[in-house]
Amino acid sequence: MPIIALGAINDENTNKLIGISETVLSQAIAGTMASLFAGQPLGVVMTTGPTAVFIEVLYSWSNSLKIDFLPFYAWTGIWSALMLLVIVAFDLIAYVKYVGQFTEEIFSGLVACIFISYFISPLVESAENDPTVTFLLNLVLAFGTFAFSSVL
Repeated sequence: MPIIALGAINDENTNKLIGISETVLSQAIAGTMASLFAGQPLGVVMTTGPTAVFIEVLYSWSNSLKIDFLPFYAWTGIWSALMLLVIVAFDLIAYVKYVGQFTEEIFSGLVACIFISYFISPLVESAENDPTVTFLLNLVLAFGTFAFSSVL
């Protein structure tokens, strides 16, 4: 059920422009299209953590540029699709071997830092605004959840 959690993150990050229902619908459409046209059994067609971060960055850019988010998001997808078609048409994927794992690891580190900040920011907000008992409860629950998930 990560789609529901990531849909909730998108809902919060985009001021309810992309919510859980839109995220589930887009995953259903992408899954159907991938099953019909992908030609590979292991394609990832669901919303992932980096996608949620990407949507948040696009939303903040659209706000700072004072343009509507949804058309900006749509045009970003169209341009991405055109670039992917050029990559496929000219077999540019052969050059990926020169990129190396370093780029992937840097990007993974960036995503990890962003999600760690998601973990810490509510705790800082709770420390500033809530009574001490509430903050300590939030802190114990947050680190307890972290410890439990680390064991799993």
